[in-house]
Amino acid sequence: MTELLSAVLSPQGWYCVVGLKKTGLPKQIFVRELEEVEKEVADLLAKDYDVYFGCAKYETNKTRSTDNVLAIKAFWLDIDCGENKPYATQADGVAALQSFCKTLGLPKPTLVNSGRGLHVYWPLTTEVTRQEWTPVAKRLKTLCHEHKLEADPSRTSDAASILRMPDTLNFKGDPPLDVTVICHSKPVDFDTFKACLGAIPDDAPAHIPSQANELTRALMGNKQHRFSVIVAKNAKGTGCLQLAKLIGEQDTVDEPKWRATLSIPAFCVDSATAIHAVSEKHPSYTAEATEEKVQKIKGPYTCAKFEELIPGGCDHCPHKGKITSPIVLGAEIAEATDNDNTVEYITETAKPAIYKIPEYPFPYFRGKNGGVYVKAKDEDDAVLVYEHDLYVVKRLKDPQRGEVIWMRLHTPRDGVKEFALPAVDLLTADRLREKLAWFGVIGMKKQMDAIMGYIVRSVKELQCREGAEIMRSQFGWTIDNKAFVIGDTEIGVTSDGYSPPSSYTEELSDWFIPMGSLEEWKSVINVYDRPGFEPMAFGFFTAFGAPLMKHLFLKGAIINMINNESGTGKTTAIKAMHSVYGHPEEVMLIQRDTMNVRLHRLGVMNNLGLGCDEITKMSADDVSDFAYAVSQGRGRGRMKSHENAERLNKAKWQTILLCSSNASIVDKLKTLKSTPDGELMRVIEYEVPETKLLSKQEADEIFPKLYSNYGHAGRIYIRDLVENLEERIREVKELQVIIDKKISFTNRERYWSGVAACNIAGALFARRLGLIDIDVGRVFKWMLNEFSQMRQDIKPPASSHSSVVGEFWNEHRRNTLVINDEVDKRTGVEMLPIAEPFGELIIRMEPDTQKLFIGAKKFRKWCSEHQITLKDILNSLTAQGVYVGMVKKRMAKGTKIGGVPAVDALVFDCSKGDFLDPDVYINAVQADDTQEDAS
Repeated sequence: MTELLSAVLSPQGWYCVVGLKKTGLPKQIFVRELEEVEKEVADLLAKDYDVYFGCAKYETNKTRSTDNVLAIKAFWLDIDCGENKPYATQADGVAALQSFCKTLGLPKPTLVNSGRGLHVYWPLTTEVTRQEWTPVAKRLKTLCHEHKLEADPSRTSDAASILRMPDTLNFKGDPPLDVTVICHSKPVDFDTFKACLGAIPDDAPAHIPSQANELTRALMGNKQHRFSVIVAKNAKGTGCLQLAKLIGEQDTVDEPKWRATLSIPAFCVDSATAIHAVSEKHPSYTAEATEEKVQKIKGPYTCAKFEELIPGGCDHCPHKGKITSPIVLGAEIAEATDNDNTVEYITETAKPAIYKIPEYPFPYFRGKNGGVYVKAKDEDDAVLVYEHDLYVVKRLKDPQRGEVIWMRLHTPRDGVKEFALPAVDLLTADRLREKLAWFGVIGMKKQMDAIMGYIVRSVKELQCREGAEIMRSQFGWTIDNKAFVIGDTEIGVTSDGYSPPSSYTEELSDWFIPMGSLEEWKSVINVYDRPGFEPMAFGFFTAFGAPLMKHLFLKGAIINMINNESGTGKTTAIKAMHSVYGHPEEVMLIQRDTMNVRLHRLGVMNNLGLGCDEITKMSADDVSDFAYAVSQGRGRGRMKSHENAERLNKAKWQTILLCSSNASIVDKLKTLKSTPDGELMRVIEYEVPETKLLSKQEADEIFPKLYSNYGHAGRIYIRDLVENLEERIREVKELQVIIDKKISFTNRERYWSGVAACNIAGALFARRLGLIDIDVGRVFKWMLNEFSQMRQDIKPPASSHSSVVGEFWNEHRRNTLVINDEVDKRTGVEMLPIAEPFGELIIRMEPDTQKLFIGAKKFRKWCSEHQITLKDILNSLTAQGVYVGMVKKRMAKGTKIGGVPAVDALVFDCSKGDFLDPDVYINAVQADDTQEDAS
């Protein structure tokens, strides 16, 4: 015993002695010294144990595992002889061994009679590590198979093998048989032994290695393995021949083969029962020992490992070369449960959000860890449609594109993407492939065809389950005021949601994606806290005031900041206003935009403030139209082409338009007509004075930061409004009452009052939220002073309609004839003209009768051009006794052209009431005559 152990075992490490007994539990003992080995062997023999020793020395005394092997000092074979064994007698086994050694040139080995069979050893001159020993041992096992030497393959290359201890008994027979050393041999050099075996191939992994990339690992995460599936295939002859043999012979297999068998069910979903089903007939089986053994197995054994254990066992396997491990035969895709479909994911804006993934339409299903699969005709299999979660969220209706499909894509690196596809694109494979690729759904033609089928099936399922929703055609408040849309985000009371852009909003929605940081944006905006920047700050406050206009029941108003010099900060204030919600410039209207573009943009923005840079070149008529349109809150109605029906008008809004110009639009409106009060009350205009508070260099360093930092403050501000809307409306109205009292606003100035209250209140809310650090009180005082001055400058129009007639006469002084109607009493001849017209005769004034005659046609046209109602004027002057009526009048009577036919003339009595003082106008006419004569 000791001679053999000294020859085949390293002096370093722990000895391992194992005792096995059919009627008792196995015993495994680690000792340091040979003397201790002898003692333990004696004790085991006394209790009728079959005694074995570990063929290697171990690093610790914890476990007889391969990983614990410290050193090896021999190679070995286990040759079974006897009835129903590969060799009938030991002599036959020795003969086969001699032939094998001669063929390979191997040295004479040490032989041990194991009772019936042979244990063969080639002691080494020096110990080697397990890593050095294993590939050589595997080569030895392969050569045994190739040269038909029937040695137990499970022992040959297992570093943790045990073989019978010499000088003990084999209790498998009755009577027990002796285990003895037949002959000893000389130790052989490791390299010499290795050279006899020829080329040593690379070591095959014992279990499946994990070298997959992230995508493959994600897909593998959906796979699970069920051992019952493998067993069913074994019964049909389509499973693993090796497993089928080992399971059928489980009562006789050795430990390595038992462990190999366990390695497959151990990693299946039904392992709790399967590991016992393949083990319960083994002589050493106990439930606890089996489960402990499973815990030590690192992974499912590969086909190559099974081939090592049972050489030739895979020769007739239908899967040889097609799979890497028998466990593959039990693969199935794990379907997601309801809990699996509630996932936390990162959105495109890098914020986490909880998503509830819907159940996919049959026969499609979601994998446990994501991805789209479809069940094949053979229900044991499933086919991958797409690697990532991709699904239809809702059906939508777009006013222009018809039905639209709202989709959601989950990607591991880019977060969740949401996008809309027109339903018409589902019918054209190339078009759909192009659209999906645009949003990141990538695949070859066959896969894209499968994806298209899946999407169409999903849409049909939704059509049966729920109706289509109307897409948002505007930003701002929803109809019920419970949410607010900014770009493609709908901010609600409890959470933010995706709002698929419609054909109306899609061109602008991308500009509302937040960029940069809130803190960097604040560092720019808070420049407006400097004294002297109040006009710009008030304009900037429009960002916070515009969303409140709807709740004061105002449709819209214009703020116009003027200064005839560039570089005063007017345009920058507009950009700052836009930066609250999105890009500072891309949404802003510019001088070249047409009226239709301006009205459409107002309709899309709806309740968000909109900037319009440089309206200086707008004509007075366009300014008037624009002012009325903004305050009326809707675009122009139009007819459909080739159809007697109106087009759907989506251009509606309730907002504030922040403009800039180099000249006053109020002055333009005053030149348009005599009383432009309606338009003026819809415009808030103030001058932005040139300031030296910010140098050009400093401005150039600060304000460009807005282009990379924007969109954060608006979402925070709107979320506060949505969550506390009633309270915020109450605060705005309370502030409006204060403003109205301080400035003495009346209903005439309701637009001015509303804008002032909304902008100041909105700024106070923003400051309360920590979004701005601007002294709103100082801006409030500036506003009170500015609006009071505006009220003084734009007084209500005079109630007397006499001024209208006077304005007409003043414009047409050079078209006036001043002449008395009476004849000279001395001569009986008509009086000479006091003043004659220069050009067309339109007005006749008779000082002696105090009658004023105005050509009816000319006056009617003038009133129309100035948007004045003639009927109102005549009715008012009739009531005062001023307007006499219409007569046929020879306007040139008493002049050289007195024979000109009479025309319709309006007759006014200048002697009545507070009508016109004719002397004032007569003197002006005479002055014109004098000037004309002098020239």
